Amino acid sequence: MTQREWRISELVNQLLTLGVKPGGVLVVHSSFRSVRPVEGGPAGMIAALRTAIGPEGTLVMPSWSGLDDEPFEPATTSATSDLGILADTFWRLEGVVRSDHPFAFAAAGPLAARITSDPLPLPPHCPPSPIGRIHELDGQVILLGVGHDSNTTLHLAELMSKVPYGVPRHCTMNSTER
Repeated sequence: MTQREWRISELVNQLLTLGVKPGGVLVVHSSFRSVRPVEGGPAGMIAALRTAIGPEGTLVMPSWSGLDDEPFEPATTSATSDLGILADTFWRLEGVVRSDHPFAFAAAGPLAARITSDPLPLPPHCPPSPIGRIHELDGQVILLGVGHDSNTTLHLAELMSKVPYGVPRHCTMNSTER
């Protein structure tokens, strides 16, 4: 049996019913495979998210490459396949700003530059990081088709609660200066 395609307007209504705040900051962790089919594919889902938060809102998605042994180039390095097609589609859209480091986030909206502009934070999800800024801005997190094992805000909570950080701290940097 073929599942009926979600219309963008239906998704907007669902997001607002779930409590997504127009004008707010919204972090999305997703598995498009789990929520499809959506009118317009991944771009349609992104359009629904952006419509729900409105022009005053800022949409944020993880955008790291997961390639610890390769240099990270914000303009060209793909997001890891573990983040899914929605995140990989989002960072490539016009007007989306992406962090300049391997633990990148991508954002679109009035607060995008503020959220993504920082040096390499170590550990990657500490208070002076994109996810830390989202916390400061009272941002929301939505999990679309994924569980809390995909929720990067938990790493920030671990650090704030002084729970040992469980992610290796290494990356490869490419430098022309010697």
